[in-house]
Amino acid sequence: MLFRSAEDPAAAAIALLDRAERETVAAIKADKDAWFAAFWDRSFVKLGDDYLENIYYLRRYLMGIGSRGKYPVIFNGGLWRWNRDVINWMTPHHWNTQQQYWGLCAANDCDLMRPYLNTYFDMIPGMRKLATRLGGVHKDKDAILLAEMHNFDGYMVDPFRMDMRYNFTPAAQVASRFFEYFEYTGDTAFLAEKAYPFMKKAANFYLDKLAWNAEKNRYEFHGSVFEDGGGRGPALDPLSDRNGIEALFNACIRAAAILDTDTLLSFRWNQVLEHLWERRLEQEDGIEGEVIAACDEAGKYTARDWMVGGLIAFPEGLIGIDDKDTPLGIAVMNLIRSRHGSMYSHHPVPIIAARMGDGDEALKLLKNGIADMQ
Repeated sequence: MLFRSAEDPAAAAIALLDRAERETVAAIKADKDAWFAAFWDRSFVKLGDDYLENIYYLRRYLMGIGSRGKYPVIFNGGLWRWNRDVINWMTPHHWNTQQQYWGLCAANDCDLMRPYLNTYFDMIPGMRKLATRLGGVHKDKDAILLAEMHNFDGYMVDPFRMDMRYNFTPAAQVASRFFEYFEYTGDTAFLAEKAYPFMKKAANFYLDKLAWNAEKNRYEFHGSVFEDGGGRGPALDPLSDRNGIEALFNACIRAAAILDTDTLLSFRWNQVLEHLWERRLEQEDGIEGEVIAACDEAGKYTARDWMVGGLIAFPEGLIGIDDKDTPLGIAVMNLIRSRHGSMYSHHPVPIIAARMGDGDEALKLLKNGIADMQ
C-alpha cells in the first residue's frame, strides 16, 4: 500500500481506516504477506556472522516498510519516532538522506529508490532558483544546485550559512543515484525522461562556474570540502568537487551516447575532463604515507575532513579494487588505516575499504562502528 501526503490528513486517515474496515484486516494482512514474501526472495547475504547478517536484513526491512511512499525515508527514524512529537534534525539533509539509499540497487531493491529519485526530480524548480542565485546562470537558465539542508517541496533551507555556503556537490551526488538506478534497471525511458535531464542540469552548473586558467592550461574551481563545519570558506580546487565533476561528467557522456543525443555537449564535457586540475598526493600529520590532498590551498582542509580523501572510491566510484596498488589506491588506504578501526557514522569508511579490496579492514571498521553507534 502506498501512502501519500494529503491536503486534509485527518480526512485521509479516516478514509484509510474505512477502507481497511471494508476490505478486512485479514485481506490487508494477506496483501502485506504476499508483498514481503516476494521482497525477501529478491536477495540474501551469508556473512558468517549472524549479528551482521541480522543488521543487513533489518536495514532491508526498514527500507521495505518505509520507502514505498511519496517521499524519501527521513534519515533519523524513518517511520518510527522515539520521543513523542519531538523530532530533532527534522530538516532533510542531503548527506544523511542519501545514505539510506546507498546499496539498495545492489540488493535488488531498485523500486525502493523511486521515492528518493522522484522527490529530487520534482525539486528541480527550487534547485534551479538556487543555482541562479549562486551565479550558475546557464544560457538556458537550466542549471540546478541543491543546498545541503532543504525541504522535499524544493525549498532550500539557509543555503548561505557559512558552513554550507560553498558546498556545491549535493546535486551531482544525487545525479549519480539517478544513473545508478538506470545501470541496474536498464530502464531507458527513465534515463531519457528523468535521469539524464537531472544529470545534465547538475552538470550545467559546473560548466557555468568552472574557470579557465590559460597559464596552467586547466579548469579551476572554488568550493569547500562538503560541509565546512569550521566555516573556513572556499578553497581552490577542492577534492570533493573534483570527484563530483569527474563522476557526473563521465555519467553524462555515457547517458548521451546511449540516448544518441548531445554530441557537442559530450565533446565539451570530455574537454573539461581532460583539463581538470590534477589530484595531488601529500603528507598529513598523523598519517603514515601519502594521502590525496583535499584542495590546493595548504592547511585549509585535510583529507580527513568528511573523509574526502577516500570518497574517490565511494560514493563516487572512480577507483576500486583494480586500483589498490596504484598511487591513488595506496593513498586512499593510508587514510582509511589511519582511523585505527574507528569510524564516524557519517563517513562510509567500511565501504571504501571494501571497494579497495581490504575486507579485513572493512570488517573491523564495520564491527567497531556498530559497537560505537549502538
